[in-house]
Amino acid sequence: MHRRLSWFWRVAGAALVTSACASEPGVDVPDDVATAQDVSVDLGADGVDAGAPTDVSVDRPDARDASVDVARDATAQDAPTDRPDVVDVLATDIPVSIDVPVAMDVPVAMDVPVAMDVAIDRPDVPDVMDVGVDRPDVPDVVDVGVDRPDVVDVPTPPTCASPRTMCGGACVDTASDGEHCGRCGNACSAGRACSAGACVAVAQVVGGEAFTCALLANGAVECWGSNEFGQSGSPVVDRLVPQPRPHVVENVSGAVEVAAGRNHACARLGDGTVRCWGANSSGQLGGGAYSTAEYRAVVVDGVSTARALAAGYSHSCAVLADGTVRCWGSGSLGQLGDGSGLGSNRPVTVAGVSTATAVASGSFATCALLSSGAVTCWGSNSTGLLGNGTTGGSSRTPVAVTGITDGASITAGTLSMCVLRRGGAVACWGANSGGQLGDGTTAQRNAPVAATAYVGARSLVLGGSHACMVGPDAVVRCAGANREGEVGDGLYQFVGVSPLAPVAGLGAASAIGAGDKHTCAVTAAGTVCWGYGGNGQLGDGGAYGYLDPRPVTGVTGAAQVVARDHRTCARFADGTARCWGSNQSGESGVTPGGDGSFAPRAVQGLTGAGELALGAFHSCARFSDGTARCWGDNRDGQLGDGGTTSRATTTTPVTSLSTASQLALAQTTTCARLANRTVVCWGSNAGGKLGTGSTDLFSHPAPGRAATGLSDATAVFTSTFNVCALRTGGAVSCWGENQQGQLGTGNTTSSYVPVAVPTLTGVTQASGGYHHFCARRDDGTVWCWGLNQTAQCGQSSDTRNVLSPTRVPGIAGAVAVAAGEFHTCALRDDRSVWCWGENLAGQLGSGAFNVNTPTPAPVPGIVDAVEITAGTRHTCARLADGSVRCWGELVSGAVGDGHLHGVRY
Repeated sequence: MHRRLSWFWRVAGAALVTSACASEPGVDVPDDVATAQDVSVDLGADGVDAGAPTDVSVDRPDARDASVDVARDATAQDAPTDRPDVVDVLATDIPVSIDVPVAMDVPVAMDVPVAMDVAIDRPDVPDVMDVGVDRPDVPDVVDVGVDRPDVVDVPTPPTCASPRTMCGGACVDTASDGEHCGRCGNACSAGRACSAGACVAVAQVVGGEAFTCALLANGAVECWGSNEFGQSGSPVVDRLVPQPRPHVVENVSGAVEVAAGRNHACARLGDGTVRCWGANSSGQLGGGAYSTAEYRAVVVDGVSTARALAAGYSHSCAVLADGTVRCWGSGSLGQLGDGSGLGSNRPVTVAGVSTATAVASGSFATCALLSSGAVTCWGSNSTGLLGNGTTGGSSRTPVAVTGITDGASITAGTLSMCVLRRGGAVACWGANSGGQLGDGTTAQRNAPVAATAYVGARSLVLGGSHACMVGPDAVVRCAGANREGEVGDGLYQFVGVSPLAPVAGLGAASAIGAGDKHTCAVTAAGTVCWGYGGNGQLGDGGAYGYLDPRPVTGVTGAAQVVARDHRTCARFADGTARCWGSNQSGESGVTPGGDGSFAPRAVQGLTGAGELALGAFHSCARFSDGTARCWGDNRDGQLGDGGTTSRATTTTPVTSLSTASQLALAQTTTCARLANRTVVCWGSNAGGKLGTGSTDLFSHPAPGRAATGLSDATAVFTSTFNVCALRTGGAVSCWGENQQGQLGTGNTTSSYVPVAVPTLTGVTQASGGYHHFCARRDDGTVWCWGLNQTAQCGQSSDTRNVLSPTRVPGIAGAVAVAAGEFHTCALRDDRSVWCWGENLAGQLGSGAFNVNTPTPAPVPGIVDAVEITAGTRHTCARLADGSVRCWGELVSGAVGDGHLHGVRY
């Protein structure tokens, strides 16, 4: 169940100087690069027409129908260690070259058709049967399988695995859940977090490359995200097991500051000592040893009067009470500043610095702010990070930064550095590929330039190639590269940069931190993160996706919801629509202001639509007069306007189509069921998707001949490379490719004309995924066939292909089915949703991820659904009140919740 962000924290206004790092082009980097520097310095309902038999309404006037579905890492470098469980690898300080653009995690466009829109139509079943939910507006709870002779084979919903407890219909950990802190129903007040079952405030948040840490007011430190080297503080040290929920770092108490590097972090305690954890192949933990990973914090040798901290790629530094600076870890590029060019697993003194007040580390360089206001730097200078007017080489001892004599605080990113000057001006230098230096260019700078965009900043953080500031009004504004939404403006874009703009829907903030491609802020309402979360660094319980249903931002009164690939759209009673997610070819019907959106945007110029249908990169709307209009990619003529010109935001009428009663879109093919019950398709004929018997591979940019032998079609539905028709009496015929048995004929022989699916009768609705189909029969059972490699057909994944329709065990009372790329969900007559198959992104809604299962299980918190739909790796449900909830895929914004997520303590 979606939890409100009531457990967040309030931060006292303390000066914060924190750091973390990320890799970027143009630098020689070792295998363990810091990818983000987070230094936060405090300065101061209308439905489908009757032609589609499965477009049916719930027997409730408030719940209008929708239509049928028409249907990373571094190699650890270790010195010998006494840990038998750790592989011994030679320590080295020699970096590998990264003078190439950083690899970007870009959402992959999957060729998955899944426009699924089905509403309940079971007049024989009472309107709402809420199983296990206290609904005062609903009469006695109906126990499925007990007093319902017509509902059979329903397994008992799974119980929560320890240490999680069932609270409000969802499994939660009461030791860390802000809504149920210590016990069910005990919600932390705004500005506080749940830690060890108690509500406490947060003082600081910082980001490493793919993990995040928070300093709590009680002196504890909690981290989440990637844990390959123990940097998230979990004993589960495994590159494949990210930690999307916070873990208390052991051996840390009384902390007053935290700094994060690429794969390690350090905490400064109130007594002046320092403790570090995470990767240690270069001795960056400072404990006098080398090791692969340490999830328990180790004491840094010989540091007892630390006053400030910084962490780089694989080195760390501390300012001591006497104004000197000590560094430890990798030193081959001079980043330890002692003149030796060697690494050290114990702190060494930086040469010639005796009046330092603050320190900040990029990947391979460190800068110190002196009491005079001057800045001095040492280490790699490949991007001009030393700030002395030169580029290239390195310096083993500190050199003065040109023109800075009035610095008040300092912050570092991966390969960039900024100084907040007395009086409110900001000066920056170094890498600038995302425009993160704030000077209005993307030119690299080897000496400080005026960062006019950040004038008046109370605090400023630099990430991989983006930057965020807290202004005088406490509003967070970000700029720079926005490939994963790290700028927080609700969009994402693969190329180009975003100008400085407020983070959408955030409100006032007291502290901020940045990772490589993610950002976090502490606000009065709580701590939220945005950007890339594939390693769990957003801290909301998901790694590759969101594990529980989330309300779609701003969608109320929806009459239809339909998902496909990496996007979702909702249609409203007035025939308008809003879409969210991918928009590479204009398929979401909006002017590209980025490559996609994390929140719904109106489809431009669309009114009066009676049905929406989505393809991989194109979309169509059908109107009450039987006409249709399409938009998006048109390279194969799938828009049906007679040409092959793509249309990003202008809808185009389908030529010679005037009696369409239902639409279904495959990857590059569009089909319509006509009033005379024939099916006509246009676009690509690869694999014989037109169904006319033709084997050509040409584009057919307008409707032509009807599919052979079909004159009694009641609905049409598609997978990526196949089309099927539901026929009078509940029979099904399919055509197209058949390598995985997706035609359901018991063999793998493809067909260019419709062929009957044997043994399948009584079908009332069906849906297609990537290479599989599932059908709901009139007895409430679900039958699937085709590819089953992730158990999407409800059978053990040992059975890779299911060649004939096979019943999914454990599902009864189904009224609709929706197939995603590699998962499937069913809507039951009690308005619950049950899912099975792949769960890489949490698309099953089970509260876990990466746990594929052939056994259907209920989605917690969904008790009043009237329609379901599934995309590549996400699932959505339309509820009886017209709102929409989605869960699953993180990257493309297909869940539509604005991409701002609370860290769940």
